[in-house]
Amino acid sequence: MGDVEPIAAANMRIGLFGGSFNPAHGGHLHISKTALERLQLDRVWWLLSPQNPLKEAKDYAPYAQRALSAREVIDIPEIELSFFEHEQKITYSVDTIRQILQLYAGVKFVWLMGADAFAGLDRWKDWRVIVETIPIAVFNRPDFAKPALGSKAAQLYAEFRLAEEDAALLPGKPAPAWCFINQPVDYTTSTAIRAQK
Repeated sequence: MGDVEPIAAANMRIGLFGGSFNPAHGGHLHISKTALERLQLDRVWWLLSPQNPLKEAKDYAPYAQRALSAREVIDIPEIELSFFEHEQKITYSVDTIRQILQLYAGVKFVWLMGADAFAGLDRWKDWRVIVETIPIAVFNRPDFAKPALGSKAAQLYAEFRLAEEDAALLPGKPAPAWCFINQPVDYTTSTAIRAQK
């Protein structure tokens, strides 16, 4: 893609935000800025997925177009776009997480996801490995607080949930550890944006 991958130093606090970004929008930016503040992160990496295995390929804009939409939305240097999954030909988040943790030893990573994704986390490949490998911050999305907090993942790992006021403890905390961030929601969705075109 002609871009340089983000660089990380030991003890940096970095949020990994995977997604299709089909297209990227203000909701993604809102979650990322909330994560920077509430988790006291140094950076957020947007991991641009080549293809979500749970979604139809025909519904996807070309990768370069989605990358362009992400570049146009990102407006602060603390949020960086990563083509790691594309370059490593990775399909599943569990493999992304494993490889990044191996490559960047000493960095305090946390996985960022919307409540809509967390509600269906049990459909992901090796989802329990994900929960037990990296701490997770879950961000409220319209109409998904209840499904997320009642999800299989939330129930199974209830004892490992941190109070929202302790969210800044997540980066570097041994997994499993997760927190629900009940920030004001942004109602923008990629689906709605595509429907308008």
